[in-house]
Amino acid sequence: GWDEDFQRREPQHVTTIDAEESGTAVYFAPGSSVTLDQFHIINGVALNGAGICSDNASPTILNSEIYSNTASGNGGGVYAVGGASLFDLGYRIHNNEAANGAGVYFENTTPDASVLQNSFVYSNTASANGAGVYSASGDNAIWNNSITENEASGNGGGIYVADDTADIRNNAIITNTAVSGAGIFGQAGSTPTVD
Repeated sequence: GWDEDFQRREPQHVTTIDAEESGTAVYFAPGSSVTLDQFHIINGVALNGAGICSDNASPTILNSEIYSNTASGNGGGVYAVGGASLFDLGYRIHNNEAANGAGVYFENTTPDASVLQNSFVYSNTASANGAGVYSASGDNAIWNNSITENEASGNGGGIYVADDTADIRNNAIITNTAVSGAGIFGQAGSTPTVD
């Protein structure tokens, strides 16, 4: 966090962006490449991307927490379409809701790819598919994460791969629930790498 004048970093304080259920909490416009570090992002309500909506942008999100956001469509916590978003370093995404990708929803066209790494994705709820992470398209990287206790009413409790070649490596994917693929579900035609 920062002091009230944004002049000095004060790690003991956390800056909270509270959308107060009036729209998306944080929106990254096309072409932007902003870094967001040590924020709590809460109470967003939107069709897509209630907590964070990255619209053909390339933001870097570090040491932040995204929770209590609700999307009626895709991406309760994070909705990243186009660009190359990076979510890293102890990032926590929890207690978000959406139809698809309650925690995180990625949709990219190769060669663009988003990265989720070294983070915790837990206790998110999807009314359809991909409660923890939904990779709609693109060669998105999902590395070194803990993805736990997410619940999908459809498929892919932890991770749902709809298309292309998501790179899923060195994650702890446990105690997730879904109709099929409680841990990981790959739709027909997708070719994810899982290691």
